[in-house]
Amino acid sequence: RGAILRLEKYPLSRGPRDKFFIVLNVDCSASLVYHALTTSRVERYQAMSFASDGVLVPAQTVDCLTEPTIVDCHTLEAPLSRETLFTGYCARSLKVFPPLPSPFMARIDGILRDNRLLAPVVKAAILPPTGTPRP
Repeated sequence: RGAILRLEKYPLSRGPRDKFFIVLNVDCSASLVYHALTTSRVERYQAMSFASDGVLVPAQTVDCLTEPTIVDCHTLEAPLSRETLFTGYCARSLKVFPPLPSPFMARIDGILRDNRLLAPVVKAAILPPTGTPRP
């Protein structure tokens, strides 16, 4: 949980693109992997009506994010299958990086907990029980 992944040709609805995303699953052995996409288009995101649903990660907070980056917690893409990620890993089109620092994950959790667009079953899969420290 909290790991940063980069998938080449991430399956976006408007066509595949290389994307970073943050793993959100509480149970990392689940067959579906929920995640939040990131964007380095910070100014564009901050101009949107749902900008408060993004978490800004300053450049170099983690080595793989070399530019200021927003973690988009407003709309989560459909979860990716564990099989898709494993295939990407074996093909070397998926890279795994260390997790976001805990303060950023706590902010992400707060936004997701308040997100009225997420179904309760999704929240149960991605949010640790309140007051549970992240390992």
